[in-house]
Amino acid sequence: MGLHFQVEQAEIAYLRGALDEATERANRVLQTAKEPEIILEAKNTLGKILLARSRWDEADRHFEEDAWLASSSGLVTAELRARSNRAIALLSRGLVDKARALFETVLAEGERHGEVRACAFALDNLAVVASHQHRYVAALDLWERAFKLRQQLGDRTALTHILGNLALIRLKLGLWEHAEHAIAFGRRMLGPGTPVARSAYFAICAAKVALIRGRSMQARREAQSAIPESRASGNAKYLAEALRLM
Repeated sequence: MGLHFQVEQAEIAYLRGALDEATERANRVLQTAKEPEIILEAKNTLGKILLARSRWDEADRHFEEDAWLASSSGLVTAELRARSNRAIALLSRGLVDKARALFETVLAEGERHGEVRACAFALDNLAVVASHQHRYVAALDLWERAFKLRQQLGDRTALTHILGNLALIRLKLGLWEHAEHAIAFGRRMLGPGTPVARSAYFAICAAKVALIRGRSMQARREAQSAIPESRASGNAKYLAEALRLM
């Protein structure tokens, strides 16, 4: 069994929410891997598991090391990915300005190197930062730009996540019907194979839209469906939000 295949199996386990299995598989790869590309792929999965488990300080240090390894190996894509994930850890630690600066750097470098995926990721998270700072119109524009890039990439899972974000930001702007349209569009895109973390988040977004619209029973059903999905994904943040909504 080749190392590339083993890395893919670790990533699939992560997407299924089987975090212990993903950790074991990724660590097994690191025991024998020599090529920086494979090492960074395995370490990326391990770093994302730290994020999923809300271990922000460890994730910060982990992705900082990954960015340095990728830079020293001349791997631009891996470096931008590591810096983006480090910015996620910084944002989760409440270091909003540092996270924003890092995302802006990733966006600029991604545009310079033609790294569309890195640009989409940076735009998505810059929108998150703008939302946290109550710059809702800016957040809406950033998410719409991110959505276009994700369409270009054909990334259905990320598109549904952005649609959830668009629904919530439109709620804040009082665009209730537009928010419902985003939810309806996302529902059509969701299908078999959707990672449980994405499905949980979208259900949480749908619950919030239903609650604002006064549809309490629908909101309850959505939040209730998000609870087992959040548990299965190992995402404590989503689980807490689903329980709060309930």
